[in-house]
Formats: sequence, C-alpha cells, structure tokens
Amino acid sequence: MTGLFKEGDVVRLKSGGPDMTVLNPGDRLANTGVVCIWFSNNVKMDDEFPEETLEKVPPTRPVSKIRRA
Repeated sequence: MTGLFKEGDVVRLKSGGPDMTVLNPGDRLANTGVVCIWFSNNVKMDDEFPEETLEKVPPTRPVSKIRRA
C-alpha cells in the first residue's frame, strides 16, 4: 500500500529545503519512508523521509512564448 506520493512527484520538506524528486514512494504497511533525490552543489543526494514530513510542490506554469511580427 503506497501513500500520498508516486514516483516522479516533486516534493519538499514541510519545514523547507530544496525541491526533491520521489524515487520510491515507500510503503505504509512495511513502514518504509519516501526515498527522494535532489542535487546540492552539483552533487546528487538521496535520503528517505517519513511521508508526514513532505508536501507536493505545486507545478509551475510554463512560460508562454510571445511571437512578434
């Protein structure tokens, strides 16, 4: 049984920090956390976080291209 997140979701800690990508959403029944990856100073980082500490990052709207004649 998975929780609130799925692989590929962009999340961040509720307390702040960098945007992270969900690599493995974990399993509530198995009591495993959400594994996330992110970059810090061009170094790939990863860690496991309790689901309750994360929130989804709202998607950013794409910038529309303005055509000029």
